[in-house]
Parts: sequence; structure tokens; C-alpha cells
Amino acid sequence: MPPGVYGDLFVEACLRLCGKKSMDYNDTKDKDLHLPKGAAIPRSQVAGHKHEGRSKLGMLEHEDGYILKALQKPPRGTRELHFYEKIYDQTCTDKHVLQLRELMPAFYGAFQFQEYPE
Repeated sequence: MPPGVYGDLFVEACLRLCGKKSMDYNDTKDKDLHLPKGAAIPRSQVAGHKHEGRSKLGMLEHEDGYILKALQKPPRGTRELHFYEKIYDQTCTDKHVLQLRELMPAFYGAFQFQEYPE
């Protein structure tokens, strides 16, 4: 997702709906997270698995502002990637797929950190 999609108003609304004072699900104090170069723990996260280093890859924010979601091991991860590629295929004319696309977050393709070749 491009930078700024989830602004302070969204975070504030989530805080109020959840009755929480903080959305910091990724408490990183005293943890060695093995963050890949150019990545950070997202400022706020309302869904998905949190990043816990090499043992549990989770949501990360790339230095360009995009949110990165780790793929699971094949075949599940491969199937998920192919699903997104099909939904966002620019040559697609299937009306049901196009309707679904309108309801989904933007997909900008796959990204791989050199530190995580697997």
C-alpha cells in the first residue's frame, strides 16, 4: 500500500473502536528481530501476524512506505501470490474478478529481501 493510506484518523478510529490506548501490537523492546535492510516494524497494525524475526516473518513496512506481508511456504504462499496476480492482471475482463478487485487493497507485486532468500 502506498505511504499514508492509514493515516492518524484511521488509527484513532481503530483505537476508539477497540477501546485501546495503543495499537502497538509489535512491542520490540528487548527483542532481536533480525529486520532486513530497508524494513521496519509498522507504526500500527490491526491485522496479520506480527514480525518476530527469522523464526516468524510478519508484517513489515518497507522504507518506501509499502506494507509487506510475508508469504507462507509453498504451496500456500505460491497459491496466494498467484491469486493476487490473477486479481490484478491488467488483461482481466471477468466482471466478477473486477468487482472483487475494487474491494481489495492495492497489490504492487512481490518483493524479496536479500537477507530472506527463502
